[in-house]
Amino acid sequence: MIREMAVMLTGNGSDIWVEHLERSAAAMENSDAWGLHRFFGAYGGAGSFNDIVLQRGARALVAENERFDHLRLSAWQLARRLRHDAIDEPKRDG
Repeated sequence: MIREMAVMLTGNGSDIWVEHLERSAAAMENSDAWGLHRFFGAYGGAGSFNDIVLQRGARALVAENERFDHLRLSAWQLARRLRHDAIDEPKRDG
């Protein structure tokens, strides 16, 4: 999901977001909680990940933006579940 978003952003003048997503995904794939923290840091505030609109020239890419919005929401929901599980895990073990 996160990597697909990075691919969609490649070539859209969003290199900083591509790097952010790639580094977050790599950390999460290595079970590094820093990846979750980094990923959540992209959401919220002016100029955040939520404000990205894919476009070609001045024209918004409707189908691509619908897919990107779906991925963005799905990734956020999955990351929330992962964070919840990571926080809850020590309680179950102890």
